[in-house]
Amino acid sequence: KSAIISTMCKEYSHRLDEWIQFNLKLGFSAIIIFNNDSNKGNKLNEPTDGCIREKSMDDIVYKYKDKVFLIDYPYETFDSRAHWDHIQRISLSVGVNAFKNKCKFIALIDADEFIYLPKNPNTNIEDFLQNFNNSICIKSNILTNKSDNDIINNNVIELAKYLGENKQTKIILNTSLIVDNEFIITPHSHPTQKSLSKEEIIHYHIWVNKRYKYSDNMIEINSLSNFIML
Repeated sequence: KSAIISTMCKEYSHRLDEWIQFNLKLGFSAIIIFNNDSNKGNKLNEPTDGCIREKSMDDIVYKYKDKVFLIDYPYETFDSRAHWDHIQRISLSVGVNAFKNKCKFIALIDADEFIYLPKNPNTNIEDFLQNFNNSICIKSNILTNKSDNDIINNNVIELAKYLGENKQTKIILNTSLIVDNEFIITPHSHPTQKSLSKEEIIHYHIWVNKRYKYSDNMIEINSLSNFIML
């Protein structure tokens, strides 16, 4: 009944450790990370001012070597103006096809996204997913921080408590519904999906500092920080 995450990361050691700890506590059996650090053609789509990278992604993953696996993935788009999701799709397809016979569910979430189960935050994500025979489509909101220049060092859950707009969806694939050599076109939808309400499951995009502007009319929530404390 296991569930894993497959994702792609680049220059993310200032946020990766926190994200790994969160998802292992949530109950994922393993995390597969395609390491895109060697890609010099496509830049991060968030500001890096104030980011503290005391360790490499390799150093961080080594602490969780029984459950987290880093795969060298140095590729970049043919044209530096092209969006990084061109190479992301390939990494997702490789991950899904490599592991679809080794687990029941594969979550295609990014390392700035945090899944939360509002009705019972203590529920193990693998136990939650056993209730469904479909792939699961999760709706989202953005969370951000007040400041434009906070120091970011695996602390975004404590900083980002302010609720922003609705954002796109993400998919947790039921691997029994994946056809052989299927190309994963997008992590946002799948023909086998069942869309769930935000009252059942939600994922928060945490966009901090200048990536998403805080406003005084935002609601403050403590869902994720309370989960960490449970």
